[in-house]
Amino acid sequence: KLSLSSDCTGRMAWTPAVWLAVALAVAVLPSARGQPSVCGRVCKSDVQCGDTRAICTYCTNGRCKPPTTGCGGGPKPSNTTKPQLLAIGDSISIGWAPVLFPMLSGYESQHDPVNAGPASKGFECVRTWIGLNSTPPRMPHQKWDTVLFNFGLHSLDNPPTAESESIAQYSAELRAIGNVIKNMSRKVIFVSTTPVPLNVTVGPGRHNRDVIRFNAAAAGVMESLAIPVCNVYAAVMQHCPDTTGPPDFTYANCSLQSPGGVHFPGHYDVLADTLYTCVTGTTPPPPPPPTPPLSCDALEAEYCPNTGKGTGQKCQACYIGHKVQLAPCVAPYLAKVPKLLHPQMAFVDCYCFGMQANCTTLE
Repeated sequence: KLSLSSDCTGRMAWTPAVWLAVALAVAVLPSARGQPSVCGRVCKSDVQCGDTRAICTYCTNGRCKPPTTGCGGGPKPSNTTKPQLLAIGDSISIGWAPVLFPMLSGYESQHDPVNAGPASKGFECVRTWIGLNSTPPRMPHQKWDTVLFNFGLHSLDNPPTAESESIAQYSAELRAIGNVIKNMSRKVIFVSTTPVPLNVTVGPGRHNRDVIRFNAAAAGVMESLAIPVCNVYAAVMQHCPDTTGPPDFTYANCSLQSPGGVHFPGHYDVLADTLYTCVTGTTPPPPPPPTPPLSCDALEAEYCPNTGKGTGQKCQACYIGHKVQLAPCVAPYLAKVPKLLHPQMAFVDCYCFGMQANCTTLE
């Protein structure tokens, strides 16, 4: 029940119920730019939480929400004897981690459990993420083999948000974070903050001139700590060079980045390739060439003898490679073999087949 009461002076008393009502009302107000709130929107990543008010910019448990106050817990226990790699960072590292980790097949890799946000959050949570607050705690002799970490984008929000920091505060926190990680890792690499376009229209306001300033401050801190810097900033700028000049020295648009945003959907391989070299000291291996689809006759003879039924990628490749030939047969046989002819190809297994020119048989 919501009730407004007054104290002895006749002024309204702000009861908990009133505070809750005001908070809910503010949460659904449109932003200053005329856009509705994204708070509560279904999401799969922070890319889908472009809240111009810089409130619900985190995708947490499938919904756009404000930043979490907790650290999200410590690292997962090791399941192998492989070298251990930990990545700490915001949504950019959450984007490149699934691309980089399979490339580093010789490592057992994991990302910290949440979006690490600004350096102020890293200062509070780094001991948890590195395992010092785990039960039992990770001991000094249980050092990580490699730790990659970054803070930057959330610290330089401008116009200021609750996460914005001064260069001095950012540098002090980064130094403290770096010292904690150095004591618990055999190899530490700081990952530079990635560039942003001239006009960021998705999410909090950010300016590349601030990215340059914060990267320079981070480089100074890392030099004093003898921590190398992996320059993913330069890797992006090689693909999308400066076209705007001072003071931002950036681009209006970058083909690697989401329009008006700071993320790299579909192009995190550019960052992952650079990071692979920083970790291993070698160039990343070239991607494997695509495997040409087998002919249906060869497939049926090799994988589906006497059964007309096969499983796995090779059988699927056969269908994909001959989908044009199958087109005239779709309507007559859709009811008979819906799994094979499903237009969305949403399956792993498929049926092998034999087919005459007039499409009278389909096995």
